[in-house]
Formats: sequence, structure tokens, C-alpha cells
Amino acid sequence: MALTILQQPQSLTFVGNIPELIVQTDGLGMTVNISKGTTLILAEYYTADDLGRSRVLLREFLDEYLHLDLPGEVDLYEQTRSFDTFTVEIISGEFTEEITFTAIKGGSSTLNLDCASFLKESWLTWQPQIKKVKDVQVEWLSFFTQQAALVKIKGYFPGGTSETKTLHNLATGKHYTINMIYSDLRNEFVDQPIYIDVWVENDGGEAFSTYVQRYVLTDEFFEWDDFFLFKNSVGGLDTIRLTGERESTNPIEVDAALFDDEYERDYQVNPRLAFEKNTGFFRSRAELLWAMDFFQSKEKYFLLEEAFTEIRLLNPEFNAPENTLTSLEFKFSYTRQTIYLSLFKKKSPLIDPVIIGPGDDDFYLPPNIGEFPQQSDPSGLLFPVQKPGTPGWFFINWENILADILENIPSGNHNELAGLQGGDSPEGEYFHLTAEELQKVKDLQDPAPVDGVSQTGTVSFNSPTDVDVDGWKWIIGGVEYVGGEKNLPSITGTPSDYSRIDYAVGDVNGDVIWVTGPEDPDQLIDPAIPAGTILLARVIRTPSGDNTPEVTPEDLSDFVSKSATGTEIMQGSLAIGSLSDPDNPSNLIQVDTNGKIIIVRADRYGSFATRNLAVGFSRLARINTVVSGGPAIRDYQFKLDVLATLDGDVTQRGELYCALINDGTGAYVSSVLEVSGSLDPAVFTLVKVSATEYDLFYQHLDSKAILIYRPFALGPADRYLFYRREAIIPSLPPGDQYYFSLFICPFDIDGGSANSVYLTSQIIDGGNAQSFQP
Repeated sequence: MALTILQQPQSLTFVGNIPELIVQTDGLGMTVNISKGTTLILAEYYTADDLGRSRVLLREFLDEYLHLDLPGEVDLYEQTRSFDTFTVEIISGEFTEEITFTAIKGGSSTLNLDCASFLKESWLTWQPQIKKVKDVQVEWLSFFTQQAALVKIKGYFPGGTSETKTLHNLATGKHYTINMIYSDLRNEFVDQPIYIDVWVENDGGEAFSTYVQRYVLTDEFFEWDDFFLFKNSVGGLDTIRLTGERESTNPIEVDAALFDDEYERDYQVNPRLAFEKNTGFFRSRAELLWAMDFFQSKEKYFLLEEAFTEIRLLNPEFNAPENTLTSLEFKFSYTRQTIYLSLFKKKSPLIDPVIIGPGDDDFYLPPNIGEFPQQSDPSGLLFPVQKPGTPGWFFINWENILADILENIPSGNHNELAGLQGGDSPEGEYFHLTAEELQKVKDLQDPAPVDGVSQTGTVSFNSPTDVDVDGWKWIIGGVEYVGGEKNLPSITGTPSDYSRIDYAVGDVNGDVIWVTGPEDPDQLIDPAIPAGTILLARVIRTPSGDNTPEVTPEDLSDFVSKSATGTEIMQGSLAIGSLSDPDNPSNLIQVDTNGKIIIVRADRYGSFATRNLAVGFSRLARINTVVSGGPAIRDYQFKLDVLATLDGDVTQRGELYCALINDGTGAYVSSVLEVSGSLDPAVFTLVKVSATEYDLFYQHLDSKAILIYRPFALGPADRYLFYRREAIIPSLPPGDQYYFSLFICPFDIDGGSANSVYLTSQIIDGGNAQSFQP
């Protein structure tokens, strides 16, 4: 009788990717003996089907023998139970076959996955490749070695410098879990890094390298900052930070019975300590998809009092609409429930509840105000008060307070005295407002729609000359247009010699138009957007046939900071067109005849790093300290709103403030160079390129990164040039260099950080700075 193995596991495989073992025999069946190492764990006989085939399900059976352990307080932990070598002996009559393979805890949904290649190139995690972390946030990365390897880290510092270190040496054939707490990684460097890259590469032997995992230090604060550790689906440990509200729910189930036919007593108390938790908004679709790994994990832990406590989810259900800001609700409880408590007691002296006053009177401290019952109706309430210079206590009620407030409001604000100035009825909510005030309220309640993309769609290539666009909506002149599903069958095909950029734009007829860009041997050049259209998608096309769409997000106009609405009028000294450049007018801000700033192609304004697909420096702005026909002895300052993205994830977002301060004679003695929000100050540099010119540069650290920026407020425009897109240069030009620092605003104004009103409260060149909305 013959014995043929038709399907078997790979020699190195995830246990979740082990297929059925299928064996063809001439007899009625076969005997299967499975060993883990040298220990026999299964011996069974399998009967063949009508075709003489026997099938053995290995996946679920072997998974029970593999376990991922939680490391202790070590930097490098070797997992010993997460993988093992298995031997399957197949006996049919006089024929015997034996197969041996190594199985690792975890799996992937990729069909026909080459597990050995995947393990050599990948960390064992699905978390976003760029991850914001707190200084002491627990983080682990896992890796399975197939040869000797090195764990490398690279720190990036203010000023554009970096340093690479070897963190660990890894032996072959091991499953490691590696400590990635940011503060511990930081201790490998002398200076404080802004962010750190981590990867694994070969230590001799065959060359290989994993993808780079980046950790970015953040000081973001959330009231509900909860950390969960979980065993992920690829044999690693992940920490997820969820910032939404958490509410404790503590149902207690009590079982009672009648004793002695007379007394009803509790005989079983079952606590069900649980929490309802909101995830907080996910920053990207990739982060949301990674969160699904947390929800589907069989072993999850909640960080409680600096220790991880095992939890379980209570049948969660999730809805996550596409292309919308999403947060999820779920409920979890501790796996260990007990009626016993463990409460902390202070050893320090307790606070004396009695205080002796100046007149030997006893004052008793009340409980915390939050312990009092809440009173929602102020009518009839009494408030204890004192009067300066008068001994003793008095009381006043709410009605007296309200009457005094109304009596002392200036009469000009009351329509009862000044007439129906607001045009609202006496019973209306805004009866007391003037006409000007009422109009402001109406403008806030029903703002005019902003031109741009209102719904992001898709761009799909059927062939180099045929493309489908679907789902796009855009606004032009306050009117929204619905593109629907459209086919563009005759676009320009694959570029012949050099890469180029094509656009998909929407017009006032609701049609999508394809715009072909020029080919250039030195750089990617964006085509001009036809008048009266809105940019929907930007596609980089290469001679090799690659087509990479970059869709325009719906919220690009929303990252511009908003200060209090004011009179948006250009200063009289502004020369119309002084911002334009005769040689390259599309690169700069333009000013129309009504004195409004127009940013050319504002929806893609300042997309620098995609131009040459390289790393290096781009010039954003130039300050001229000498102005034709005007005095040169001035202070100069401006402000930018900045947004940086990588692979669809927002990596930096905030405001940049630049000021040059002179001594009154023309010599510049100091500067104020600050960034706020999540901007990295190290990537911005101001360079004095000549005696009268200063250039602002941005450093691109990744070739795929996108930078978008917009001027928010500025002084006389003939002193500033803002460049839409400049060629990337490998190093900064010669000249004195000035560095930026991080400004953290301690309070809020009008719903935004206080530094959003810097320029509206200062004097620039003898006139008030104005706020312009492009």
C-alpha cells in the first residue's frame, strides 16, 4: 500500500496558518502519532474517505500547547512556551512517513503566507508604524529570530541630528519580547530624543532588516487616559491607549433563601464589578483596525494602580462607518471577582476636623463639596455672606442676586429700553441683543459652506487610460456637487520617460475632469488646476505603471486656527500683488483687488515632501528686512498653521510663530521662534542667508511625508514671501542658524490655545495685525 502526503505545514509556520494535514492511502485509514519535542501528545487512528484521503485538523489542537507569557521587569525576555517543534508520524500498513515543523503562537489572514519571510521582515504586531507614546508607557515589541541579529535604535534630536545605538544582541531560533518603554530607550542617549526608530538587522550571515517602528514622545493629556495590554494575534504583546470616558458599573447579584421556614437570608453574593469605556476618537483607519486586534484578543489586561489586571469584554458590538471620525463603546470586567476589599490607609496623622478661630470659636471642617447633595433649582436658596467692616454673618437669596444683576446691566443692551434692535420678538431667545449682535449669532448658527471637498471618494484604475471615480462631493461657491460613480475612459496613459502628477478635479456641472501634468527629468511638477474647479485627488504616475492616488481630505480647511472674528481688512500700506512673483506666480500667496489673501490651490498648499520623494530641507518663507520705499528698521513677525502627515496619519499639527526683534538701529539682537501643539521644533530652522534676508526651512525626515501650511496672520505683505513648493535640498544653505523651541500654552481663549491670538493682540510695523482666512 502507498502513502502520499498531499498537504502539510511549512517547516516554520504560525500555528494559525497550519492547513489541514491531508494524506492519500490505499488502505482504510492510517495511524497518526503527534509529538511535542520528544513528548507524545496524540495517538489516533483516522479512517479514509471514499477517495482514500484522511484529514487531520492540527491548528486548534496544537494552539492549546503554545502560550505567550508576560515578561517581568526585564529589558529582553525570551519566550520559551510560545513555539515548539512538532513531529507527526503517519503509519498506514507497512508504510511510514514523518514530518517535522516549528509552530509559533499567532497567525495571519493572508492566504498562502510565506511565514519564514514574514517573520524575518516583521515585528510581531499590527500596531501603527508611527506610534505616539507617553514617557513611561509600557511598550513591548516581539521578534522571532532565524539567525543571529541586532536590535538597533536611532534617536532624533533638536537641530536635525541623530544617533544610532545597538540595543540588544539576539541569538538564532529564539522568540524575544523586548522592552520599548520610551524613558528606558531614552537612557541609551546623552540628550533627550524627540522620537526613536527601532528595527532588527542581521548580525553577520544573510543580510536582512525589519521595517522601522517609530515611537514619538507626546505629552498629550486626557482626563480618561487608560492603558490596556493584550496578547495580539501574531504572537506579540501590544499596549493600546484609550482616552474616552470610563464609567464604573457595579451590579451585585444576591441569592437568598428561606431558612427554618421563617428567616429569609442571603447565602450567596456575586459581585460583578465592570466598567463602560469609550475608546476616544481614533486618529486614523489604521489605528481603528489595529484596535480590532485588542477586542478579539483572548487575553487582555487593564493597567490598575501600576499593575496589569486581567479583564474580559462583555460581548461587545461595534459600528465603525467608513471615512468618519469614529469612537467605540465597550464594557469590560475583571476576570477575578471577590467580595473582599483592599483599601489604602494613611499612616500619616489625620487632619483635625476642629479649627480654633481668632475669637476662640470652634470651626468644623465640612466634607468635600462633591459630597453634598446637588440642588438644581436656585429658587429660595440662601447664601451665607459677609460685609466688609461689619462683624457677623448675613444671608442673601438667589432672587436678590438676580435682581441686582439685571438692575446694573447697561440699558443699551436691553431692547425693552432701546426698542427691538435685534428684530427678535419679545418672547424670543435673543430679544436682548442689538441688530449687530443678532446678526453675529445667526452667522455662527448657520455659517456659509466652505469651498473644498465635502466627501472623500475613491480613484480606481482599470487600465493606464481608463479610471473609475466614485463617491466624491465638493463645494464651489457655496453649492455642493455630487460626483457619483463616473468612468473616465480616455485619460493620458502611463508616462513614457519620467514620473508625473495627474489631477482629478470637480467642476460646477458635477463632472470629474482628469488633468494631466508634465513630465520632467528633475522633479515632479503639479499641473495647474482649471479655474472654477476643486482638486479631488492627486495621482503620482511612474513609467513602470505605478499609479498612487493621494486623495484630498475633507478637513484640510479645518486645521487653520480660529481666533475671534474681527474686521478682515488689509492694511492701507499693502501693495496689491506685492506677494506675487513674476517668474513663478503660482508658488506664492496672491492678493485680489478686494484686499483678500488668496492661497493658490489652497487645498494642496505646501505639499513639499511628495515633490521629489526625498528627504532633506524645503524653504517655506523668506523675510526681507529692507523694503523698497520704506524704513528698514522694523521688527518682523508672522505665524503659520502647520499640518504634517505620513501614510494618512497626522504626525504633527500646530502653530509656528516667528519674530525678529531689532535694537532700534537696524541690528537684530534677538528672535522669538516658537512652535506649539504637536509640532517638532527640531525640524524648523531660520537661516540668515544674507545681510537683509532670512529663510525659514522645514526638514523632511521621511520621503513619503506630506507637509501643509498656511499663513494665519502677518504684517505688511511686501516683507514676506511664502513658497508653495520648493525643490528639496540635502542640507541647509550657509548662514547663521536660529532654532525653534516648543511653547505649551497654559490656558485657553475662545476655545483655542492662547497663542492663537498672538498677532491679533500685538502691533506689527505700526499697525494692528489682521487675521485673514484664505
